[in-house]
Amino acid sequence: MISDISTAKAALAYSLLTCILVTIIYSIFIYYFTPIIVWVSVVATGVAIVGLGYLMTTYYNKQYGPNSELRLADDPRVHGKYAMSIKYGQYVLYALAVAYFIALCCLWKAIRISISILKTTAVIIIKNAKLLIMPLMTTLLVAIWVFYGLYNLIYLLSSGTIT
Repeated sequence: MISDISTAKAALAYSLLTCILVTIIYSIFIYYFTPIIVWVSVVATGVAIVGLGYLMTTYYNKQYGPNSELRLADDPRVHGKYAMSIKYGQYVLYALAVAYFIALCCLWKAIRISISILKTTAVIIIKNAKLLIMPLMTTLLVAIWVFYGLYNLIYLLSSGTIT
């Protein structure tokens, strides 16, 4: 096991440095692009809700509207249930879009504050890079402690005789 670690020490070092580098790059990315990412995701969610409602409306009109081509052999009761489900689904999606817009208007200030908090967090991570090393050091100390304890346990178990 120790020989594997010594053989792969270069890979472990590269992995550690890569993780630290990626974290710093991610923090810089968050600092500069957080407002864009947040607002694009907020707008895309609203557009997706409205777009899904529109797609359901066009599907309903195509399948069950006045110019639809339903086969006469199909059971109209079954199609009536599907049609009502799709119609109610449209209403639910449009109501959800209105509720989403109202919530967006009410939470506008809170969203801006959360963006500022994310930017501040990114600055703290960039300025205090030693925060990235602390979990590694803690892990190493715990690993040394566990291996020392296991070594002593193995020594104690091998010193006596089993009767």
